[in-house]
Amino acid sequence: MSLTSIATPIWNEIAKTQELKTDWAKKAFKMSEEEMTELVNKEYLELKKEGVEMTVIKAVLDMKPLLLENEAISRHIVQTENLQLRAALPEVVTIAEAVRLASRDLNGFLTENQKKKIIRLLRAALN
Repeated sequence: MSLTSIATPIWNEIAKTQELKTDWAKKAFKMSEEEMTELVNKEYLELKKEGVEMTVIKAVLDMKPLLLENEAISRHIVQTENLQLRAALPEVVTIAEAVRLASRDLNGFLTENQKKKIIRLLRAALN
């Protein structure tokens, strides 16, 4: 679900056809595969440098594009009638949903402290 786990042309198409809300997505969704990989690696290293543990980093990087641009992603799926994309790009409208989905993806192995860190980092991404 992260930026690099979804085919680059899908993000590129969303950037071309939808109005994006965030400056982050306006740049990231237009990137080439190499540029997206570099961006994710940069964000990973920044979080690791801050002492954020791997599980939290994975959850944040996976949920960030889904949460930030949920409306654009949903519009794209409806307009293209490609409902199969919903499995790869689930609708994430709230931070609470992002935490639940991340927890599910990690087989429920998120501690309360990890959940709090994810909430804090996703809030920061929204601002």
